[in-house]
Amino acid sequence: MNPTSATQKSDKKDGKAGGKAASRQAKPAAGWVALVGAGPGDEGLLTVRAAQLLAQADLVVAAPSISERVAHLIRPDATVADSEPFSQDPRLLVKAARGRQAVVRLFSGDPFMFCNAAADAAACAKARVTFEIVPGVPAATAVPVYAGIPLTSDANSDVRIIHAAEVSRMSAGPGTLVILGAETGPADLGKMLVAAGWAESTPLAITWNGTTTDQYTVQCTLGSVTADLKAAGVSMLTAHGPAVAVVGDGVAAQRALSWFETKPLFGWRVLVPRTKEQAEEVSDLLRARGAVPEQVPTIAVEPPRTPQQMERAVKGL
Repeated sequence: MNPTSATQKSDKKDGKAGGKAASRQAKPAAGWVALVGAGPGDEGLLTVRAAQLLAQADLVVAAPSISERVAHLIRPDATVADSEPFSQDPRLLVKAARGRQAVVRLFSGDPFMFCNAAADAAACAKARVTFEIVPGVPAATAVPVYAGIPLTSDANSDVRIIHAAEVSRMSAGPGTLVILGAETGPADLGKMLVAAGWAESTPLAITWNGTTTDQYTVQCTLGSVTADLKAAGVSMLTAHGPAVAVVGDGVAAQRALSWFETKPLFGWRVLVPRTKEQAEEVSDLLRARGAVPEQVPTIAVEPPRTPQQMERAVKGL
C-alpha cells in the first residue's frame, strides 16, 4: 500500500490542472501512516523515500532529537509532535490518519530493529488504515562503519546484535558481538562478558554518538575496560548520548581504519559569517572535513537606496 496514491487520487478528483490548484498542497482523500527509519544520526544517511514522505506529511511524530535534525525537510505548516504519547498508544496514529492527515512516524535507526514499529503497523492494519514501512540505516551496522570496525571477515561471518540488557545472558562464542544501549553501564560490560566465559583479552570498542560530529570511540579489552575508560576521561558524568559497543577481533582494525573521527576539522564548530548565498558552499566544504558550520550572516549585498549613495561611495575611494 502506497501513501502517495491517496494524494494522487485526490488530485484526479479535483479535475483541475495548473494555476492555483496545482500550487496548493492537496488534501489527501484518506489519511495514511508511514513508519520511517531515520537512521542513526547522520542526516546524510536518511533515505530518499524518507525525505519524500516528510515533505508530504501533515503530522510528524518523533523524539525531539530526531525531529530537530530533519526540521528543514518538514513542511512549515506541518505539525511536529513528541513520540512519547504515541509510543504508549498506537491508536493515536490511527486517529490522525482517520482525520485525513498524512502521518510520518520517525524511528531511530530502522523501524523494525529494537523499535515498536511492528505494534504501530499492526494497529494500522487492524483499523484498515493505509500504511507504509520505510527501512532505515540501523545503528548496529552504521556506527561500527563510522568507527572503522569491520563486523565480518573472510574467516568469520558470524554477527550477533543484542541490547545491553541481554549481556548477562550471553555465552562466549565466535564472531562479533554488537551491543546497543551500551551507554547505560559501559564499565560493567567487560565484567559481565568475562563472567559469561569471554576471555579478558577479547577486544572491545565503545562508540558514543555514532555517525555525528560528537562521535567518540574508546578501544580496550574486556579486562581493561574500566581502567581504559578512566584513562580516556570517560565516565557516566562526562559521556552523553547513545553508545554502541563492539566485541570481537574486528575491533583490532579500528585505529588503522578510523576515517570519520580523524578528519582534519572533526568536531570543530566554525562560524560562517558570509552572506546566505555564499555560506552554503563554504559550509559544505567544512562538513566534508568534519567541522560543524554555524551560519551567522553578518553582511548582506543589496542595491543602494539611491544612486547618490553609490556615487558618494565611489568618490570616497
